[in-house]
Amino acid sequence: MKKTIIYLVRHAESEYNRDSIISGHNNPNLTDKGIDQASKAKTELEHVKFDEIYSSDLTRARHTAEVISNEKVPKDHQLFELRERNFGALESQPGHKLDKARQRPDVLKMSAQELYHHRYAEGFETDHEVAERMFNELTRLARNNLGRTILVVSHGSSIRSFITKIVGPENSDLTFGSIKNTGYVKLSYQNNKFYVDKVAFN
Repeated sequence: MKKTIIYLVRHAESEYNRDSIISGHNNPNLTDKGIDQASKAKTELEHVKFDEIYSSDLTRARHTAEVISNEKVPKDHQLFELRERNFGALESQPGHKLDKARQRPDVLKMSAQELYHHRYAEGFETDHEVAERMFNELTRLARNNLGRTILVVSHGSSIRSFITKIVGPENSDLTFGSIKNTGYVKLSYQNNKFYVDKVAFN
């Protein structure tokens, strides 16, 4: 049975990452440091031949994918479904506001399943909601690329939610911010199932 190999990578440092601002669906550019990070990721992955390249439709992800692959991401491979979480009312806010929301006494008492479905602010996509759109899109890409190796550049919170769905909320120790810029996970997709082959999040 053919399988698809997916390198799912978080974008390099953006201007909002540098300034500790919650990005979400905002569209900041990469910093000079971010471009350097992407270049180092290119070197780390130079042994991999990518048959196709995909990214979210946000500049920081597309630019990272283009540096790593040394190719342009086709317009129809820049996908809304691979975007970062919509942080709702927390978008464009200082990062510490999300930290504060996560440290509320009622939130600290929640189970892993409750946190998976928790909405931290008005308009905030839950882990479950993000995971479902990521899972559906990555499944589509995997099925369309059986027998091939693909590069997919997305966003930290989206990748974290997707991995949490695969392993189960109660088995995941990934927290907000645990996937560093250009961190990645190597996945394989076979027999309608995703497998985690390698994790390099730091």
